[in-house]
Amino acid sequence: MSDTRALFKDLSFRQDTISKPQTSEKKNEREEKTILSAEEAANLLGIKKNTLYMWALQRRIPSVKIGNLRRFIRKDLLAWFEEHKVDEL
Repeated sequence: MSDTRALFKDLSFRQDTISKPQTSEKKNEREEKTILSAEEAANLLGIKKNTLYMWALQRRIPSVKIGNLRRFIRKDLLAWFEEHKVDEL
């Protein structure tokens, strides 16, 4: 019986370590991700995912199709964003 308790205690400890909030180091890695999903790209640009897909299909925004998945390269999106930025008056 004590072996079972030790096992559950060990498992609950592991669960606690898994559910810890991400450190700033892990957040920076995620922010610097090179290839983005549609959801990540839409969040980066501040637009809806459906709008992003529509623009990608119309070739208005740079994207890459890998099989059935559409992916976006961070540096291409940021360059596109800079090109389409409206100058202040």
